[in-house]
Amino acid sequence: HAGGGYKNLLCVADETLAENWDELETAPPLDVLGKNWTQALPKGKKSKPFIDFLMEVKAFLDNHEINRVRVDLKENPANMAWFWGQGKHPKMPSFEQRFAARGVLYGEATFAKGLGKALGLRPVNKISDFPNSEEICFLYFGNTEKTRIETDFRRKIKRIEEFDALAARILKDCAGNRRVYLTTDVAESSAKGALLHGHVPFLLEGEGIESDAATTFSERSASQSKAIFNTGHELMKHFMGQKGTD
Repeated sequence: HAGGGYKNLLCVADETLAENWDELETAPPLDVLGKNWTQALPKGKKSKPFIDFLMEVKAFLDNHEINRVRVDLKENPANMAWFWGQGKHPKMPSFEQRFAARGVLYGEATFAKGLGKALGLRPVNKISDFPNSEEICFLYFGNTEKTRIETDFRRKIKRIEEFDALAARILKDCAGNRRVYLTTDVAESSAKGALLHGHVPFLLEGEGIESDAATTFSERSASQSKAIFNTGHELMKHFMGQKGTD
């Protein structure tokens, strides 16, 4: 199933095959850029059939007539498919069932729309369509055209400034007795040209939120904070004012 950019979907109907592949350790494509891809092949007890499948796909694409034409034209061929991030169809309660609150979502990324649908969030097409009600409003802002880590430092600063301007407008529009939760989904290193795996910074603002000593929104400040959550759903519970464990 074709998605957006490098994010597409392979559905496996064979339950045994799907079960075996579900246990594999696979590498995200952004972690493989600039490296020898053979060193990042899937790992696990059942990895051989998966690797064999990758090689079959590579052989098929190498000999495809469209790719042969692209090579003749000195254009990059689509010579391989990189499968990763495997999993089963999630079975989970809706956001309203879990937190006793309805929610709406705005996001251009396909995976954000899909996750919102799975959680029963009502989609909106424009930020201005966010309702002035008790509903929880989710906004996912991402670069849908990005295919690699941003290594241009000035461009990265410009994108951060654009996001800051958007976030400031949302904070202004949501002023009052509403809570605001701002975070990133992943950290990137321009110097390394790779993703950084670990904690990311977040900001909570509103009634009932205790102030933290941090003065900047950065990975360094996040690592020094006393408010650290190892799983995302624990942070959402905190934001919603709920206590206890699942």
